[in-house]
Amino acid sequence: MIAPQNLELDLKLTLEEETLLRRGDTSFIPYFNIGPYQVMPFETNLSWQKTIPGQKDDFHFFTELDNFNI
Repeated sequence: MIAPQNLELDLKLTLEEETLLRRGDTSFIPYFNIGPYQVMPFETNLSWQKTIPGQKDDFHFFTELDNFNI
């Protein structure tokens, strides 16, 4: 999924907060790099199938590229 960043809501921060709350750990998310991109694994209660018509699977990783959420 590729979507432009929202100026009013930072998806990365939202996903970080939800991941930490779900894990019960407030200090560590195991980021990793693929080339120059920092990738964040995340956990969320959001149903991607309800949010994005036609979507069959859930998303579990986040990164940014030129003001786009990927």
